[in-house]
Formats: sequence, C-alpha cells, structure tokens
Amino acid sequence: MMIRVEYHDGQQQLVRPYLLNKLIAERAISRFERSDGWAVLDEVPLRAADGRHPVTSERRAPIERPHEADLIYKPQQH
Repeated sequence: MMIRVEYHDGQQQLVRPYLLNKLIAERAISRFERSDGWAVLDEVPLRAADGRHPVTSERRAPIERPHEADLIYKPQQH
C-alpha cells in the first residue's frame, strides 16, 4: 500500500507506510491522504503505529526526501 503525501512546497508523492512515519516525525510533510480525506499534520491528532505513544522525532535521525526506490509514482513538476 502506498500513501500520498504533500510536502510543504506543494509537491506530492506516493510513499511506503514506514516512510510516512519518518516524514511525520521529521515534520517533512504538511499533510497525507487517509481513506476519509487529507490529514493535515497541525490539525489532526496523530498516534504512533502501535497506537500508544505520540509520534515524536526524539530518537530518529533527520531524513531527506525519499529515494526514487521508495516511490512508485513521481508526479511531473510543473
């Protein structure tokens, strides 16, 4: 399953779920698409994959945009 994310500059990409967690923790994206619509990071409560702890970046190393291998669809830039 791939999840559509939107970066702060408006660019959208499809990423794997494990990468979504990293992007959220690093605040690298502004929103991601759920089955019921877009989840905006500053507007919706988020939880960790196990459902018990909030997602934080305390123990995660900084990341950059995903590598091409993690994407199945890369939209063309306008």
